[in-house]
Amino acid sequence: MYSLKLTTLARVVKPRPSAAMTLAAAFITLPMIANADPGHTGPPMAYGQWNATLDAITGKSVVNDTSAECVATGWTCKTIAEDDGFLYQEIRTPDGETYTRMINLDPGSAGDASTLGYSSESYTARQERNNNNDWTFADDDSLALAAQGLAARQIIRDGAMETTVELQNGYARGLMGTNSGVSTPSDPIDAYCSSVPTNTTQALIDACAKDLAEKGWNVKIMQAIHDAEIDADFSTILYYDTPSSFGVSSVQTTDLRGKIMDIAQSVTDTLSGGQEKFDIRKRQGRSGYEWWCPWVWPSGFTCNPQYDLTAGGSITLDGTTKTWNAQDFVRAAWIGSTMGSDAGFMLTTANTIDSNGAGSGEAREVLINTTPTSPDASWLAGDPFYDLNWPVKVTNIPDPFAGHGTSARTAPPAF
Repeated sequence: MYSLKLTTLARVVKPRPSAAMTLAAAFITLPMIANADPGHTGPPMAYGQWNATLDAITGKSVVNDTSAECVATGWTCKTIAEDDGFLYQEIRTPDGETYTRMINLDPGSAGDASTLGYSSESYTARQERNNNNDWTFADDDSLALAAQGLAARQIIRDGAMETTVELQNGYARGLMGTNSGVSTPSDPIDAYCSSVPTNTTQALIDACAKDLAEKGWNVKIMQAIHDAEIDADFSTILYYDTPSSFGVSSVQTTDLRGKIMDIAQSVTDTLSGGQEKFDIRKRQGRSGYEWWCPWVWPSGFTCNPQYDLTAGGSITLDGTTKTWNAQDFVRAAWIGSTMGSDAGFMLTTANTIDSNGAGSGEAREVLINTTPTSPDASWLAGDPFYDLNWPVKVTNIPDPFAGHGTSARTAPPAF
């Protein structure tokens, strides 16, 4: 048995919009909601607070509300319409917000969101603007309540496959700042967190702002397939920006602000025990939203770095070093095989594209006829690739594969 190591440097081109981006753009014209709670994201109540039972006489699916909110003081939940696997409600919150809540299931369903093959739950607004701003309720810089937005979750299960799609278009939340595009303060998230009485230190302010920014995504897609022969996970989170000019009439643009994508797959030959695994991680841009980045002399427009999804760094693979800056697009890939003719194959790559779209090549290391190590010898503890959450800078971004031991991104792949 011999060992062969190859090194290549390949050109990187600017990536085309992904299917997930296209999906997000397609939903931008849907009905939208608002939220009055500063820092609150998504729907006015948690998803999944319902179950479905079968009517003993008709055999139809009856959707039963089980939410804590609908029995709490100040909340009002009224059923508008219901049918086989369908519930349509009006929800009034204690602060005066009004929503419609729609739950849709397959007819004849019994169970809840954690067990059913199909479920869809969405929240939309039923409220009127009360000032002259195009899409805000606030005339100051404290909290501008977006008068539009959609919060929705759909789950589909089919055998070993499960797909969950969540949308928060129009941000589906209260937005700090006014609809000027150049409001003061320029970082309304940080300003809000600075005003919270319990945030007595800069560390607490930063933690609050990072948490709100992390929740500022618009599209989240997760898909998992788990059986004896294939174990595969896919996750993508997309952040779109707010407008940066005067007189705009929408909360959300189609400008991609940040993206996180994770793919982890393991294929097993159940007879020989051989496996093929690959792991791909992509990071770019920033989380959350910000009205504009202030001019800082002499560097120019400078955005708050605490929302960067990628921190600057570098990795060296077989003599080729790739270096990236904060916010740059960074992609890491690892492939290993102990199966059949590919046994003893391992590939590690790193690609970077700067924030202006210019590619800077690829660092690559290929090992042939060598049993894949776990982690690769170049992934020593403390190196960027050792923790597959790399290169996320925002520490509170959750692991989408938590609970899936074979795909958890906080550990390298293992054979």
